[in-house]
Amino acid sequence: MESNFPTPQRLAMKSRHELLLALLATYLHRVAFPFLYGVGQHQFPLPMVAWLRDPSLFPNDPIREAFAIFPSLFWRAVAWLTNGLELQTLLLIGLFLFHFLSFWGLTRMIARDVPDARFLTILLLGIALSPMLTSEAPFGGGGGIFGGLMTQTTLAGTLAIWAVFCLLEGRWVWGALLLGLMLHIHVLLAVHLGFVFLAFLWRDWYPHRRQIIGAGSILLLFGLGWLVLWRQALRAEYPEGYVETLLMHYPYHLVLSMRPVYYLLLGLFVLAGMIAVVVLAIRRGVTRNHRFELLVASLLVPILLGVLVGEWLRVPKLMLLQLLRADTYLILFGLVLVAMYGFRLLVALWNQAPAAAVLVAVPAMLYPLAEGRALPAFLIVAAGVAADRQHRFDRVCRWLAQKHPWMGWAPLIFAFGAAGVLWWRGSLDPARLTILFAMASAPLVYRSRARAAAIQTRTFAVLGSLVVLVGSVALLVRPVAMFWRPIRPLPEVEAAWREVQIWARENTSKDTVFLVPPFPGGFRIFSQRSCWVSWKDGDIFWVYPPYAPEWRSRFAALGLPLTVGHLDPEAITAAYRKLSWERLSELARGNNLRYIVQHADIPYEVAPVWSNEIFAIYLVAK
Repeated sequence: MESNFPTPQRLAMKSRHELLLALLATYLHRVAFPFLYGVGQHQFPLPMVAWLRDPSLFPNDPIREAFAIFPSLFWRAVAWLTNGLELQTLLLIGLFLFHFLSFWGLTRMIARDVPDARFLTILLLGIALSPMLTSEAPFGGGGGIFGGLMTQTTLAGTLAIWAVFCLLEGRWVWGALLLGLMLHIHVLLAVHLGFVFLAFLWRDWYPHRRQIIGAGSILLLFGLGWLVLWRQALRAEYPEGYVETLLMHYPYHLVLSMRPVYYLLLGLFVLAGMIAVVVLAIRRGVTRNHRFELLVASLLVPILLGVLVGEWLRVPKLMLLQLLRADTYLILFGLVLVAMYGFRLLVALWNQAPAAAVLVAVPAMLYPLAEGRALPAFLIVAAGVAADRQHRFDRVCRWLAQKHPWMGWAPLIFAFGAAGVLWWRGSLDPARLTILFAMASAPLVYRSRARAAAIQTRTFAVLGSLVVLVGSVALLVRPVAMFWRPIRPLPEVEAAWREVQIWARENTSKDTVFLVPPFPGGFRIFSQRSCWVSWKDGDIFWVYPPYAPEWRSRFAALGLPLTVGHLDPEAITAAYRKLSWERLSELARGNNLRYIVQHADIPYEVAPVWSNEIFAIYLVAK
């Protein structure tokens, strides 16, 4: 008689499969969302790495004050490691490694609920190709766990995934150790994850009391260490109008009502899709994962508190917690929950209602591919169809297949035709592809009676999902050369802006200060020279509050518009382009600025000392 317990050989094979699957997911994620360097969230930390290696850089620049008290050990470790490796190479290696560990953690997390290797592969690759996990989260999160940028958020996200895995397994001590490490990497994300720990403490207190006490002791030690290292960050005094300045710089992490309506609607649709699948699972008597449901529900708490703080309790220390950014975790683990329940619904429904099972399971398992409101809306409708205990949808599909055999193939032909038209128009995306093939696969389960319905349903669910995944790779990976070198080439504007910075580094002294356009920002990265003000310099006063009034006054001196609760880069850029040479040169001389950078298509009566097709550098006469 064969034993039901896994043998060491089976466990070793299972572990190898999980590792290979995580490696494949990491590679596909890299080619779909290539490595980025020197843009976006790199605009503050990369100059900090340069300063840590050479403290003589950026003399008399307020940014040095923020560098000194930035509460993370991550970039200090990066600066030390660059003694042996070039910075870009180091960040690329780190990005691949930490994403591999993240996908491995997710693989182990999902494998507990999805034992079928085929469906485990589908779920994980759907997460790897998810556009939603690489862009802004809808309620206030800035993304960062996945995507092409390597920052402290990437490492914190990896630690968070493994900490959550430990909590789901009831391993409190290991979970606390990982959360403690997160405090010293990204304290804000650690605070957000703390709400999950509190929820599981409430659930596990009686069966795991001793482990929880030990875990609490570990967190206390890490917390005391953080207070000793970064006590200066807690002593900050907030100048008058500080909260108003935060809302001028970037309000979308802080106040939900200031988010663009598109993002709010997207978030509501995604949450509605999650709720619909959970309700369907309850209605159909599917075995539920109560711990995972608690995980997702607990992440709503900091978001609701963030709404309360942003709308009514605008206290600086509370607002700086950026509680709305907890939706970064909410979206990740919510998508995983829906995908896992999609598999369980397929198993539960394939004998009773195979067409409805495919209709709801394929979009649920591929829910991470959601990019707009279409896929969540379709999933809500499919969940309503699958909730029908009279199986009317399946009866219609069966009747059509028996009376009109060609109807089984008609939806598939329509799906291919619609996909071709959308692709020709440039509007085909993974979410639309998922919807088309979910609709096309459902009637096919009744096309042939030669096989059992259970085999048909599983077969079409697998094939339909794999078609969507292959199509998603084809849509996301352009050009094909990215398969061999997954590093994004620089767009024209970024390449021109980098040339400006390289000229500044090679032709000026370390104490030179430039007057630059507020966007695209990041002038310090490759120039290793100071700029008087840019929009991204506002990142300084999130860490170093005394700089907030100075940042506002410099924008005001340039006459650039700042609006509470709204960011308009186009209007700010347009205002800078309209500035006359007399205005800029007078401001530069009054603040001891040696060079002015302006867009090259703006005609000035003086000749630039250097220019390319997009930007020009002018010397300021003394």
